[in-house]
Amino acid sequence: MSKNLLDCYGFCGIMNAAVRQHGSAVKLARALGVDEQALRDTRSLKSLDDAVVRALGFMRVLRYPSLTDAKTVASKKQIQEKLTNFVRECGSQRAAAARMGIDEKLLSKIQNADRGFGAVLSFLGYGKPLNYFYPLARNENHG
Repeated sequence: MSKNLLDCYGFCGIMNAAVRQHGSAVKLARALGVDEQALRDTRSLKSLDDAVVRALGFMRVLRYPSLTDAKTVASKKQIQEKLTNFVRECGSQRAAAARMGIDEKLLSKIQNADRGFGAVLSFLGYGKPLNYFYPLARNENHG
């Protein structure tokens, strides 16, 4: 995993430090120019508001955890490459779909990004995606 990526706990730690620095969540929301309720919901991880995440200097990204190594996560691009390589090894989408136990049309839609990876993740050795946060720029004051 990239050293720059933060998990939800790390992101919340930064957000909580920013709240303390500003004196309250309301004052932080005003300083950042974001909706107060969106900030509260993001802080509690009830929902992740991208405007709040960006205002704190981060971008939310999805990563897929390895089923065999909890410290290893993969990007969407890495999952797509692994799937493409598997199809090549099988010789065709039809053969790959049969080995995975899914419909060939579904595999085609997944490869063409018309469907998510849900149907093939466990076969490829990954779990459902998790939220991580990538810093956009150094922002020590967080607003």
